[in-house]
Amino acid sequence: MPTSAAATPPPPPGGTGITFNPGVLNARPNTPFTVTINLENANNAASVNPLRISWDPALLRLNDIAPADLLSRDGGRITSVKDIRNDAGQATLTMSRAAGSAGVTGSGALATLTFVALAPGTARVNVTDLTLLNTQNAPSTVTLGSIPVAIQ
Repeated sequence: MPTSAAATPPPPPGGTGITFNPGVLNARPNTPFTVTINLENANNAASVNPLRISWDPALLRLNDIAPADLLSRDGGRITSVKDIRNDAGQATLTMSRAAGSAGVTGSGALATLTFVALAPGTARVNVTDLTLLNTQNAPSTVTLGSIPVAIQ
């Protein structure tokens, strides 16, 4: 099984998009692993409503999806709501900075996903939707992405 399958390329220079850390995922059955979804080149970001991911539920089980530090890196408070549906291989996370807070500009870790590999095979973790809103509730265009997971 090739483990060098390419992840989604980074967003175009200056564009807002998703990358993953690590960039290549290899896992063993019945073993947990973590992947971070990074947001590159955010501008005045105030909320993510929603971040949706999908995966093959026959190969992976999501134990947790949690906000990372991008929206709170300046010490600001965020609220979040998660919905994990392992039977369907889908999860949603919404995150918002406190009302009246300044937006966040830059790149960094947006969310952390903790999976358990269930069976050998090649799965994909896909970001299927990401609505990024600025402090005026205007959406930004975000290049979505996915990453292969080789389970051996």
